[in-house]
Amino acid sequence: MSDPINDQLTSGSHYSYWNESSALLEYKTLQSNLITDVLIVGGGIAGVTTAYCLAKSGRKVVLLEDGCLGSGETGRTTAQITYALDDRYYDLIKIFGEEKARLAAESHKHAIQWIKSAVVTEGIDCNYKDAEGFLFLDPTDKSENLEKELEATQKLGLPTQVISEIPGLPLKPNKQAIRFPDQGQFHILNTSQGMQILSSVWGRNIYQHTC
Repeated sequence: MSDPINDQLTSGSHYSYWNESSALLEYKTLQSNLITDVLIVGGGIAGVTTAYCLAKSGRKVVLLEDGCLGSGETGRTTAQITYALDDRYYDLIKIFGEEKARLAAESHKHAIQWIKSAVVTEGIDCNYKDAEGFLFLDPTDKSENLEKELEATQKLGLPTQVISEIPGLPLKPNKQAIRFPDQGQFHILNTSQGMQILSSVWGRNIYQHTC
């Protein structure tokens, strides 16, 4: 019988690769009242990145986490950094209009560049790598949806292109996919820990339950 899952380390039913390949950082438990500029609740990548940015700008920040840092969705993500969204761009245009859909596309493109810049500037050892993304049809999907998404992404200024081959993943005859260049991937917990350490140097306080 396998050992029981430590629910402080992960909120999932299995350990991810990120859990297994990252050293655990532990922080003290909050014991008294504190005065701070900003309180952040949750030590996932969003909370840690927010704390990093605020601490770097000179704010006094306290971050609280009820488990181990990265124990939620962050520790179980694919760690792909992409502007190929789960919600299709043609749906975003239909619901919110072209201008707001373009803002969504541009914000995701900017986020990829920001993450890469932060990793390089701070020297964070997280195996960051430039990558490509590919969108291809599920067998239950219609080919016209792929065409609609290609048209929508190009209308919004994204450098997508249609292709008939995906590296390492054969497509069925006469099937196509959309290539999204300039994506990224990294070790999500090592990235998060790098930002934690840097923010702590700048005077941020991190508190969590003992893991």
